[in-house]
Amino acid sequence: MTRGKPRAIPRTIRSAAASGSQVELLLALRDGLAGEFDEAVPARDLAALTKRLMEIVREIEAVDAAGRGDGIGGCRRRRGCVMACRLGGLL
Repeated sequence: MTRGKPRAIPRTIRSAAASGSQVELLLALRDGLAGEFDEAVPARDLAALTKRLMEIVREIEAVDAAGRGDGIGGCRRRRGCVMACRLGGLL
């Protein structure tokens, strides 16, 4: 995912939220949701958790892409463009 310097992943979602960094919060959310799968998720919750986990992974990839400047990044920085990218299949 990240090819540059490795990111420090916050230990808790609360500390990630307090840091003010979107990427740190996304990483903490990803790891928290992934941990739920290790705790025997009830079948009724599995689909929703899987969907949200994949959405968070895509958001992290988009932030990484923005940092690399590979085409998606410029779009992500412009207000209102995220939804257009999603509708157009870019995200």
